[in-house]
Amino acid sequence: MKSTDCRSSRLRLIRFSDVSPCHSCPQAGQCPLPPVREHSAEAFQPLARLEPGETLFSSGQPFRNLYAVRRGILARWQVNDEHQPTVVGFYLPGELAGLGGFAYGRYWFSAVAIQPAIVCPLDSERLAATDSPIGMQVLKSAMAWQAKVDARQHRYLMLAEPRRKVVDCLKALRQRSEAVTPGSGEQLRISVPLMANHLRLSVATVRDLVAHDAADQVAL
Repeated sequence: MKSTDCRSSRLRLIRFSDVSPCHSCPQAGQCPLPPVREHSAEAFQPLARLEPGETLFSSGQPFRNLYAVRRGILARWQVNDEHQPTVVGFYLPGELAGLGGFAYGRYWFSAVAIQPAIVCPLDSERLAATDSPIGMQVLKSAMAWQAKVDARQHRYLMLAEPRRKVVDCLKALRQRSEAVTPGSGEQLRISVPLMANHLRLSVATVRDLVAHDAADQVAL
C-alpha cells in the first residue's frame, strides 16, 4: 500500500478560501464535532486528498492528528496474529479517524483509502487551546467512546488464532464422528476442559468460541 502523511510534500493539499472549511463541507450535518468558527479556523491544516491505496496513517506511528473524513471511505486495518492484514472497520464521511491514537499516543490501526477521499487534519493540541466549541470535553468524550471500540476490536484480533484452533479441532472431531456414524446428523458432543487442555487454551476461551462459532452443531 502506498503510504502518505499530511507532512509529506507528496500529499495533495487542498487550500480553502472560506474562513472556516466547515462552511463548504458536504458532510457538515453529519460531523460529530461542532462547526469551526472564524476564531478557531487556524485549528485546521489544509485539506488532504488521498487516492485509493494511499495510507493516511499506519499502526504504531506516533499520533499527530485527528482526521475528519469529508469525502470517500477509508478502511481501518491491522495485522493479525497470523501476520495477515485484516480489515476491522471503516471510516465514513462525517466520522473522525485517529481517536485511538489520541488516546494512546500511537495509532492502533492503519487507515487506507479504498476510494478517492478528502480528510480534514485536526491538530488536537490547537483545538484544545482554542475557545472554539471543540473543547477538551468533546475530545475526551469521543476518545472514551473510541477506546471502548478499540478494546473490543483488539480482543477480537487477539482471539483470531485461538478461534482458528478451535474451529480446526471441531472440524476434525466432526469428520471423525461422521466416519464412525455416517449421516447420523447428531450433535457433536465434546468436553470443553479436554479440548482446552489439548489446545493449551483457557476453558473460558474455548467455551466462548465454541458457543459463538458452532452452537447449533455442538453439545457441551
